[in-house]
Amino acid sequence: MPDSDQSQDAQTGSARASILKQARLLIGTSYDKLDCSHMVWTAYKNAGYEFPYTSTSAYPAVLVGTYFVEITEAELKPGDLILYSGHVGIYDPDGCSIVNTAQCQGQKDASEMRVLSARSGKNLGTEYGRSSWFGTPKKYLKWKSF
Repeated sequence: MPDSDQSQDAQTGSARASILKQARLLIGTSYDKLDCSHMVWTAYKNAGYEFPYTSTSAYPAVLVGTYFVEITEAELKPGDLILYSGHVGIYDPDGCSIVNTAQCQGQKDASEMRVLSARSGKNLGTEYGRSSWFGTPKKYLKWKSF
């Protein structure tokens, strides 16, 4: 691999790590202060990747093409977005092993807890969850320059 490709991969890896770090700092924030789209926007913004704040339903129309590009599930990498019907989360496959939140504890298979998002109901707030909790994924997005 040429040095420029290795350098680009290192920069992309660092960017993804920064997004995940910022997202993990939001764990425990109550849903009434931070819904799912606001959680994603805040994590990306605090990592230095700004895009206009919008509701989850507007992500495809407003953000795809300018800020994000659509990818397949097979191309999904840590820090990418998973869009559901009316919901969005950040893909973080190793999060439970790193953060070990109360939500991760006691799960039969913590490796299934791969989506970091804000959830309503019982004031759950920002936490890890199984993709199936949010429904069937509709789209997968990555930051355009990654």
